[in-house]
Order: sequence, then structure tokens, then C-alpha cells
Amino acid sequence: MSRKRRQDPPPPGRHRPFENLEVARRERTRTERTRTEAQTPRGGAGAGASGDDDLFLESVEGVTPLVDAAGRPPSPEPRPARLPDEDGEWHTFARDLLKGNVGFDIRWSDEFVEGCIQEVSRETMRRLRRGEFAWQDHLDLHGMTRQEARLVIEDFIERARRRSMRCVLIVHGRGKGSHGGLPVLKEKLVAWLARQGGIGSKVLAFTSARPCDGGYGAMYVLLRSG
Repeated sequence: MSRKRRQDPPPPGRHRPFENLEVARRERTRTERTRTEAQTPRGGAGAGASGDDDLFLESVEGVTPLVDAAGRPPSPEPRPARLPDEDGEWHTFARDLLKGNVGFDIRWSDEFVEGCIQEVSRETMRRLRRGEFAWQDHLDLHGMTRQEARLVIEDFIERARRRSMRCVLIVHGRGKGSHGGLPVLKEKLVAWLARQGGIGSKVLAFTSARPCDGGYGAMYVLLRSG
């Protein structure tokens, strides 16, 4: 009976019965990793979401939210105060003047102008015209807009009356340097001084000043007592 020949064990490091399985597993892992990287947008896993956020923020830029952080509607922006319609007011004054609805008797020839309420006598107007009422304060309107001038005049006359002043001088200019060379402030000043219910309620009379006090570019204004 013959003996079976014992086989020698394989050299160390060469016996790898699961080598093919390991190779297959590594190949499968490499394939799955490649497929995942191909499906992932550039910039990482969060790049898509970040891009969508940027597009949304850009699309709503400048939009006013319906509510604030506390859930309350935002307060509306304050509207600028409406200024009086100066041109419309002047046309209204001119129309009332022609109809005799203005409480002042007004004379206007060339650059000279004067006006007074009906209760003022001719003698008083003569004295005012000659500068016999010494003016006690003056106001220069050069460089002011119509809106600025109106506010300043209202304040000036009110302060003068509180100080018991009788006559003041207002320098309005002759309009030589204005657009078209027209005395815009002069026309407005006449309307303001003669209009009832406003500045005119504090005025008795006015007239163009003498040359030494500004001539046709200024007016003496006689005030009512406070």
C-alpha cells in the first residue's frame, strides 16, 4: 500500500484564497465613488443649495417686507410736507384783485407799487410814501426762494409786532438778476401783504421805498398794532 505524498504548504505570503473577492470589492467601491462624484455639483455637496439661496436673495433685493421681525407691518415712510402752490395763489390773488375782493386798495405803475386797507387815510399814505415813518427793522430777501422768503417774512412781521414796531423795511430786489429779469419776489410780496387771513391780517399799508432805502427794490410796511 503506497503512502500519499504530503503536499508542502504554500510559501508564506502567496496563499490568498479571497484575493479575487477583495479585488472585486475594491473595484466596486471605486466605481460607486466615481458615480457619486459625477452626480455632485462642483463646489461640494452644499453648492446647489447655496446657489439657489443667492438667486433668491438677488431676486428679492429692494423688496419691502410685509412684516418686520416681530410680525408687525413696517411703518410707512413720512411724506414731505406740502408746500403752498405759489403760482396758483398768485393767480387767485390777481383774480380777486380785479374783482375787488381784496381788502387792500392797490396801485401799481411800472415799478412803483403801494397798497393799504380802506381805513388808512390819504395823509397816512403820503407820509409813508415820503418815508416819514422811520423804519425800525429791516429784512433782506436776496438769495431766497419763494418758499423760504414767505416763511421768513411771516416770522419777521410777527416778531416786529410783538416788539410793538410800527414800520419795517423789506428789501425784495428788482429782479434784474433773476430769470427773465422779472421781480418774482416783489410780486409775491405784494400778494402776501395784501391777502386776508395770512400776513395781510397784520398789515395796514405798504409802498415802494425812497431811493435812499432801496427804491423800487424795497418796501415800507406799516403794521397793525399787536
